[in-house]
Order: sequence, then structure tokens, then C-alpha cells
Amino acid sequence: MLYIDDLPDFVLVEIICRLPHESAVRCRCVSKRWFSLLSDDYFRLCFLCVQDEKQTPEPTTLIFTNPKDARDFFTMSEQPPLMPENQGRPRSFSLSFLPCFQRPVDTPDKEPIVVAACRDLVLCCATKTSSDYYVCNPSTKQWDAIPSLSHQCCQEEAWVGFICEPYYYKKECREDGNDSRKEKSNTFQLNVERRLRLTHSSLPPPLEIKLEIFTSETGKWTEQIFLYQIGFSLSSLNRIAVAFNGNLYWWNFNAGWAIDLDIEHLKWHCIRRPQDDQFITPIHSYFEILDSIKARSRKGYCMRMCQFTQNRNCPIFLSVWEYLEDEEANNAGKYWYLVGRVSLDWMISQNPLTMESKEKKVRTFGFDPNNEDILYLQLSGYVVMYNIGAKTVKVVWKTELTYDHVLQRRVVFPYLHPWWPTPLPKRKGDLYKTKQQQG
Repeated sequence: MLYIDDLPDFVLVEIICRLPHESAVRCRCVSKRWFSLLSDDYFRLCFLCVQDEKQTPEPTTLIFTNPKDARDFFTMSEQPPLMPENQGRPRSFSLSFLPCFQRPVDTPDKEPIVVAACRDLVLCCATKTSSDYYVCNPSTKQWDAIPSLSHQCCQEEAWVGFICEPYYYKKECREDGNDSRKEKSNTFQLNVERRLRLTHSSLPPPLEIKLEIFTSETGKWTEQIFLYQIGFSLSSLNRIAVAFNGNLYWWNFNAGWAIDLDIEHLKWHCIRRPQDDQFITPIHSYFEILDSIKARSRKGYCMRMCQFTQNRNCPIFLSVWEYLEDEEANNAGKYWYLVGRVSLDWMISQNPLTMESKEKKVRTFGFDPNNEDILYLQLSGYVVMYNIGAKTVKVVWKTELTYDHVLQRRVVFPYLHPWWPTPLPKRKGDLYKTKQQQG
């Protein structure tokens, strides 16, 4: 009788390459032989090529944090139907394998928090005011404790940026004149030298920004000082940066301008707020979200910002702005262009459920990472989807969770499901703590 372990390696590789992503990853736990085989670069390249041939999508899920319970998460991976209260959690998401999520908590200030996400890597912090960071991949349970800063002087949340290069790239494939088939080994390239970068800054002194920068290349923190322009107050700067095209962006949610940090060359500049012809001198205006999303119109990623604006005796309007690339910005004379605008009164009137609520508070959560036209909001006690292009509103689920007090920190973050999970970049002088997912 022939058993599967009797198969030669190349046959076993061809079989496992055709399994779903989650099953293929778990196969590493079958035996030492399978672990060694699936840890080889050849297998990973073959697996990526098969997924590419099958046109398997790489969906991104929105992970919602619970402001009442730091250990509770739920996802909005697709467009679920209206669900009863305290439901609406189609998939589980847990960080219980991290040490900081296993410790007892005395007060809310001592709770661990999710700080940011980059592809399928998640950055966590032991408490809101510490610099004890952990980087992990929830799908593989692999994690790394970032070395602590030499000084622990934080009395409030820090300004943080997190970015990691992709694990693999698709290359340009050359076709042979006699054979149009693509060579698997030439389709993808693994980025074995990828870098992870983390920035941390406490309250800066006047006229300068002091950044502590950690990189996996050196395995340690370095300090950089940046002078900033007078007239750009940092008091309302969002705590968590948005990663876009290799740079980090922090935005001022009161004034709308943003800081753009080129972390590769350690250069930065300020981006002016959107120029709104309809609201030149608004009575009330603030900017609640800046996000990087995949856009069909851009054939890649773009960055968008949400603004709430109100003039005297006028309803509140929600405006969506898209960031222009440098060349476009220079030609147009501005950095932002208006994607869409809607009155919140009209949005509430589009659904009887939200009209029944006495609470008219609104909070933007994020853009659907799989659909550039969809924006998630908390509106009158409900999570709703607003379609910017079609101008439609749909209630997704009801919630009693209130995110109003979490102003400067992100509460919903994207989480990518790549074809093959991202291993943590090797850090100089350190071995990773790894716990393989069982079963």
C-alpha cells in the first residue's frame, strides 16, 4: 500500500501547492519532513505561482477593536447582512498568544493595545503609554518583542509609525518565442532582505520632532531630530501614522494638514490641507481619518481623507478627499481633490433604523480595503456602509460600542490575507519566538 509519505518531494510539493492558504500553512505541523519541505523557498515560489494561475484573490479584512475590552476583536471581511445586537462577528481574530495579552490588567491604562498593521503583520504595545512593542503575524502565531527604549519617559500615548516591505514580488515574465508558458521560477521573487521599520516619538519639545527609529537591519533604536515649520501645531496630530508608498503620514485632525516622512532618506515635509471652495471659512471642521486603500482608478493604492464641515445654519457635510501624487499635485497646484460629499442629515434619512435613534453621533471607521467606493461609519448607534459613487447607505449591524473617546488612535485597521504569510524579518543578533498554529 502506498502512503502519502512515500511520495517524492516534487510530487508532494505539487499536491500541497493546490491546497487553500490556511491548509497549506498548517501542513508544516505534520512532520519534520513536511516542515522542512514547506519552509524551502522553492515550495513557496511554486505555491505563489499556482495561486497566481488560479487568480486567487488576496482579500483584506477590517479588524475592529473593542474600546471596552482590549482583548476582543471582530472583523468585517465582506458585506454581511443586518445582524442583531452583539453579533456581526463573522470571523474570529485573537492575539492571545502574545505575552502582553496574557498578563492580568488592573486599570484600562495598563491594557495592551493594537497600534498598527502592515499587510498581515500587526504591531501591539504592552500599554498605551509604554514603548514595549511586539510585532506578530496572527495567522502563524510568530512574534517578536522589539527591544525596549533605553528611556521610559512616556506619560501619554506616543506618535508611532510602522512599515514593513512585502515578502514577495511578482516579476515581469518574458515569454519564449517557441513556448508561451511562463517559467514558475521566474514569476515571483522572495524579498528575503525585506526591512521592518518602527518609529516612536514622545511629546516633542518646541520647534523640533525627536523620533526614535527601529529597523530590523540593525536590531536597535536610533535617534533622529527633525525641525518643523512654525505655524504647524502638533497638539492635534494623530498618534498613528499611515503607511503609503514607503512613507509615513501623520495628519492633524483639527487643521487637516499632514506630515510626510520619507523614512528611507530621513526627510519630511508638510502637506497642506484640502482646498475646499464650498467651505472657505467653515464654522466647524475636523478631519477624522486618513487611509491607504487599493483603488481601481489608480491601478494600485491611493490615500484618502475624510472631513466633516459645517457652516452657520447649515447641515454637517462629510467630504472624501484623495491625495494626489507629487507630479499631479504640482501640476494641479494642490495635493487633494474632492471624491465625494454628502450631508449627514440625508445619510440618516436614508434608513429608518438610524432615524429612530436619539443619538446622532457619527464616527468614520475606514474605507473598505476591497472596494474603494465603500466607507464604514458609526452612525446613530449603527455601523453603516456608505457607497461614495452610488450615494447609497446600508446598515450593516447595530452596536453599543462607543468610539468617541478614542480620537487620536486608530480603532479599525486593515489586515491582509496574502497567498503566503509574511515571516518576520530577521533581526540582527536575535532569534524569533515562534509558536506554530496547531491543527
